[in-house]
Amino acid sequence: MFKDSYLYTDSNTVSSRYSEQPWFVLGTSGHYHRQGDSNPVISQYYSFEANEQGEQVVAVPDGCIDIVFGGGIDNPCALVCGSKLEACIAGLKYKERYFGVRFAPGMIPSFLNIDAQDILAKNIPLNELVPGAEMLIEHIVNAESITDQVSSFSHFFHTIVGRKFTALTLHTLHVIERTAGCIQINDLASETGYTARTLQRQFRKETGMTPKMLCRIMRCQAALHAINHRGTVLFSALSQDLGFSDQAHFTREFSQLIHSTPANYRQQVAIKPYSSYIFQH
Repeated sequence: MFKDSYLYTDSNTVSSRYSEQPWFVLGTSGHYHRQGDSNPVISQYYSFEANEQGEQVVAVPDGCIDIVFGGGIDNPCALVCGSKLEACIAGLKYKERYFGVRFAPGMIPSFLNIDAQDILAKNIPLNELVPGAEMLIEHIVNAESITDQVSSFSHFFHTIVGRKFTALTLHTLHVIERTAGCIQINDLASETGYTARTLQRQFRKETGMTPKMLCRIMRCQAALHAINHRGTVLFSALSQDLGFSDQAHFTREFSQLIHSTPANYRQQVAIKPYSSYIFQH
């Protein structure tokens, strides 16, 4: 068995290599600016301006909590957005500039005063969860660059740490990430030495998600990553690599979570390479 708990920081974090919102990237009117962070609790910072299709831009399940700032100078606002359970309209506004902080998959920053299950698939104003955040919101929305926005966010929160997870949940997160979600609940249970029922109950209590849901998300995120960054992708081979029973199963899962069939999505990123939208700071 494991120790009672770990602090979900430093070496005890889950990699965030599969945590993309592809329609945010493809729905920018210019470049999608992205910046990493040395703090392993944070997946990435990002900034972009929504194009004319902004109101139809879709948010997809990614297993992450985002804090998204927008509204412009006249109406600065920020929402804490829990991971979606299925693809849904994000409701972005044309020519509005957004700045976001995306946390690592399964990560809940300690400064958010909310139960894990209460943020899943919800959008909640930041100032309802963090009293006194109004000044931060105004500074970030009025900032001229993503560098200034990151600086304002980091200054306000100083050191960002994650909530304490039990070693069971932490290990489960690591295994799901390591396998890109290609693992069954019974195999997860065998690895930990706990029953599947205990594992699922504890994991959901601490992350808000079931292990099965996060596995589904991570597999589709892995598929997105492959389509976005590899050259030629054979969907029959990709579906097998990701543990789907067959290509039809892969297509159904991808379509439900990503709001596009794999083939249609590949056509879109073939018109203009995905990486050409991204400006890495």
